[in-house]
Amino acid sequence: MQIKTMSMTSRKEYLREIYGRYRQVNKLGKNQILNEFTATTGYNRKYAIRLLNGALPSQISNQRKNRPLTYTNEHIYYLKKIWDILDNPCGVRLKPMVAEIIEVLKRCQELIVPNLITRKLRLISATTMDRRLEIFKSRLIRTIHGTTKPRSLLKKQIPISLSRWNEKIPGFTELDLVAHCDMNTTGDFISTLNITDLDTG
Repeated sequence: MQIKTMSMTSRKEYLREIYGRYRQVNKLGKNQILNEFTATTGYNRKYAIRLLNGALPSQISNQRKNRPLTYTNEHIYYLKKIWDILDNPCGVRLKPMVAEIIEVLKRCQELIVPNLITRKLRLISATTMDRRLEIFKSRLIRTIHGTTKPRSLLKKQIPISLSRWNEKIPGFTELDLVAHCDMNTTGDFISTLNITDLDTG
């Protein structure tokens, strides 16, 4: 599967994020960070070593040079945690869920986000979410999106009437086909068709 190439701006931001960590760890730690850096950015290993051992690149623009970072690594740490829990949605879908999921996770003792971080995450825009999460998105390799695909032949053979569900009476259902194949769709495996009545459960 082909992985989307990171933009130059994202590569520079990523370099700045790992630069200090790279210089503080031992040789084994440096090698691990270097492997991660080359895999994420696509840089040649020798070139990546020169970048990490050299001086940091200049800021993206002179206007931002002396401006404090609005969202620090600590903010992005919690944002990524929430993003992973919600199965990696895009910024447009993630934005309206952030405030509610923070409260739910806190109530369930799954993730406690500090109040100062919470206030910032409630204000972050969908565009900024996408931009700051881009380096993590580039590492995701989705091997399975589902084992079923819509077929035009079935659409022609099965009569479909469009209407709103009536969830107050039995007979309106949701169907889901579950493939018991873990993350590998090769070979034979069992599938379960799950049907849930919206009224009776």
